[in-house]
Amino acid sequence: ASSKASPTRVGLPSERSRREAPSARFWASRAERRFGSSAHAALVTRGFAEMARFGAALGARRETLTGLSGLGDLILTCGSPQSRNMSLGIELGKGRSLDEVLGKRLTVTEGVYTASAVVEMAAARGIDMPIAQAVHAVISGLATVDEAIEALLARPLRAEV
Repeated sequence: ASSKASPTRVGLPSERSRREAPSARFWASRAERRFGSSAHAALVTRGFAEMARFGAALGARRETLTGLSGLGDLILTCGSPQSRNMSLGIELGKGRSLDEVLGKRLTVTEGVYTASAVVEMAAARGIDMPIAQAVHAVISGLATVDEAIEALLARPLRAEV
Protein backbone atom coordinates (compact mmCIF):
# COMPACT_ATOMS: atom_id res chain seq x y z
CA ALA A 1 0.00 0.00 0.00
CA SER A 2 1.20 3.47 -0.81
CA SER A 3 2.09 5.87 1.96
CA LYS A 4 0.05 8.57 0.25
CA ALA A 5 -3.70 8.66 0.73
CA SER A 6 -5.91 7.90 -2.24
CA PRO A 7 -9.31 9.54 -2.41
CA THR A 8 -10.76 6.81 -4.57
CA ARG A 9 -9.58 3.39 -3.42
CA VAL A 10 -8.49 1.66 -0.24
CA GLY A 11 -5.04 0.10 -0.60
CA LEU A 12 -5.68 -3.62 -0.86
CA PRO A 13 -2.83 -5.89 0.17
CA SER A 14 -0.64 -7.48 -2.46
CA GLU A 15 -0.56 -11.25 -2.91
CA ARG A 16 2.77 -11.27 -1.05
CA SER A 17 1.38 -9.41 1.98
CA ARG A 18 -1.64 -11.73 2.02
CA ARG A 19 0.73 -14.72 2.30
CA GLU A 20 2.72 -12.99 5.05
CA ALA A 21 -0.33 -12.04 7.13
CA PRO A 22 -2.58 -15.10 7.50
CA SER A 23 -4.05 -13.69 10.69
CA ALA A 24 -5.43 -10.74 8.72
CA ARG A 25 -7.31 -13.09 6.40
CA PHE A 26 -8.62 -15.07 9.38
CA TRP A 27 -9.93 -12.04 11.23
CA ALA A 28 -11.32 -10.33 8.13
CA SER A 29 -13.28 -13.43 7.20
CA ARG A 30 -15.01 -13.79 10.57
CA ALA A 31 -18.73 -13.72 9.87
CA GLU A 32 -19.71 -11.33 12.64
CA ARG A 33 -16.50 -9.29 12.66
CA ARG A 34 -16.52 -9.02 16.44
CA PHE A 35 -13.14 -7.81 17.56
CA GLY A 36 -12.13 -7.54 21.19
CA SER A 37 -11.36 -4.57 23.40
CA SER A 38 -7.69 -4.54 22.44
CA ALA A 39 -8.54 -4.24 18.75
CA HIS A 40 -11.03 -1.48 19.57
CA ALA A 41 -8.37 0.39 21.58
CA ALA A 42 -5.88 0.02 18.72
CA LEU A 43 -8.39 1.39 16.22
CA VAL A 44 -9.23 4.38 18.42
CA THR A 45 -5.54 5.06 19.10
CA ARG A 46 -4.62 4.89 15.44
CA GLY A 47 -7.68 6.95 14.58
CA PHE A 48 -6.47 9.63 16.97
CA ALA A 49 -3.02 9.52 15.35
CA GLU A 50 -4.71 10.15 12.00
CA MET A 51 -6.68 13.04 13.48
CA ALA A 52 -3.50 14.50 14.95
CA ARG A 53 -1.61 14.29 11.63
CA PHE A 54 -4.54 15.82 9.77
CA GLY A 55 -5.06 18.54 12.36
CA ALA A 56 -1.36 19.42 12.51
CA ALA A 57 -1.22 19.75 8.71
CA LEU A 58 -4.17 22.12 8.81
CA GLY A 59 -2.83 24.19 11.70
CA ALA A 60 -5.07 22.86 14.48
CA ARG A 61 -4.10 23.66 18.05
CA ARG A 62 -2.91 20.75 20.16
CA GLU A 63 -5.31 21.75 22.95
CA THR A 64 -8.24 21.40 20.56
CA LEU A 65 -7.15 17.95 19.40
CA THR A 66 -6.58 16.67 22.93
CA GLY A 67 -9.66 18.35 24.40
CA LEU A 68 -13.36 17.57 24.43
CA SER A 69 -13.95 18.58 20.82
CA GLY A 70 -11.11 16.36 19.58
CA LEU A 71 -10.20 13.31 21.62
CA GLY A 72 -13.35 13.59 23.72
CA ASP A 73 -15.57 13.43 20.65
CA LEU A 74 -13.52 10.56 19.21
CA ILE A 75 -13.96 8.53 22.39
CA LEU A 76 -17.71 9.12 22.38
CA THR A 77 -18.04 8.42 18.67
CA CYS A 78 -16.01 5.21 18.89
CA GLY A 79 -17.26 4.05 22.25
CA SER A 80 -21.02 4.33 22.23
CA PRO A 81 -23.42 2.35 20.04
CA GLN A 82 -25.72 5.36 20.44
CA SER A 83 -23.27 7.33 18.29
CA ARG A 84 -24.74 7.72 14.81
CA ASN A 85 -21.37 6.97 13.19
CA MET A 86 -20.59 3.94 15.36
CA SER A 87 -24.08 2.51 14.98
CA LEU A 88 -23.78 2.89 11.21
CA GLY A 89 -20.46 1.02 11.27
CA ILE A 90 -21.99 -1.74 13.38
CA GLU A 91 -24.84 -2.16 10.90
CA LEU A 92 -22.50 -2.15 7.89
CA GLY A 93 -20.39 -4.76 9.70
CA LYS A 94 -23.49 -6.92 10.02
CA GLY A 95 -23.83 -6.88 6.24
CA ARG A 96 -26.57 -4.29 5.85
CA SER A 97 -26.26 -1.85 2.96
CA LEU A 98 -25.65 1.85 3.46
CA ASP A 99 -28.97 2.70 1.81
CA GLU A 100 -30.81 0.23 4.03
CA VAL A 101 -29.32 1.67 7.22
CA LEU A 102 -29.72 5.33 6.25
CA GLY A 103 -33.25 4.74 4.97
CA LYS A 104 -34.39 3.83 8.48
CA ARG A 105 -32.81 6.86 10.16
CA LEU A 106 -34.38 10.16 11.04
CA THR A 107 -31.02 11.75 11.91
CA VAL A 108 -27.91 12.59 9.90
CA THR A 109 -24.89 10.31 10.18
CA GLU A 110 -22.30 12.99 9.48
CA GLY A 111 -19.42 10.63 8.77
CA VAL A 112 -21.13 9.49 5.58
CA TYR A 113 -20.86 13.00 4.21
CA THR A 114 -17.48 14.00 5.61
CA ALA A 115 -15.44 10.85 4.89
CA SER A 116 -14.79 11.68 1.23
CA ALA A 117 -13.88 15.30 2.00
CA VAL A 118 -11.37 14.24 4.67
CA VAL A 119 -9.77 11.67 2.37
CA GLU A 120 -9.51 14.17 -0.51
CA MET A 121 -8.00 16.84 1.75
CA ALA A 122 -5.53 14.33 3.20
CA ALA A 123 -4.52 13.08 -0.24
CA ALA A 124 -3.93 16.63 -1.47
CA ARG A 125 -1.55 17.19 1.45
CA GLY A 126 0.12 13.74 1.41
CA ILE A 127 -1.26 12.79 4.85
CA ASP A 128 -1.43 9.05 5.56
CA MET A 129 -4.96 8.27 6.81
CA PRO A 130 -5.64 4.56 6.25
CA ILE A 131 -8.64 4.36 8.58
CA ALA A 132 -10.31 7.34 6.94
CA GLN A 133 -9.53 5.78 3.54
CA ALA A 134 -11.11 2.49 4.62
CA VAL A 135 -14.25 4.22 5.89
CA HIS A 136 -14.53 6.20 2.67
CA ALA A 137 -13.99 3.08 0.55
CA VAL A 138 -16.74 1.15 2.36
CA ILE A 139 -19.22 4.04 2.30
CA SER A 140 -18.51 4.72 -1.38
CA GLY A 141 -18.84 1.07 -2.36
CA LEU A 142 -15.18 0.84 -3.43
CA ALA A 143 -14.46 -1.91 -0.89
CA THR A 144 -16.40 -4.35 1.23
CA VAL A 145 -16.09 -4.26 5.00
CA ASP A 146 -13.95 -7.41 4.82
CA GLU A 147 -11.61 -5.86 2.22
CA ALA A 148 -11.23 -2.70 4.31
CA ILE A 149 -10.44 -4.71 7.44
CA GLU A 150 -7.94 -6.86 5.56
CA ALA A 151 -6.24 -3.80 4.08
CA LEU A 152 -5.87 -2.21 7.52
CA LEU A 153 -4.56 -5.39 9.12
CA ALA A 154 -2.10 -6.02 6.30
CA ARG A 155 -0.35 -2.68 6.77
CA PRO A 156 3.25 -3.00 7.92
CA LEU A 157 3.99 -2.37 11.59
CA ARG A 158 5.58 0.97 12.37
CA ALA A 159 6.04 3.41 15.23
CA GLU A 160 2.84 5.10 16.41
CA VAL A 161 4.40 8.55 16.65
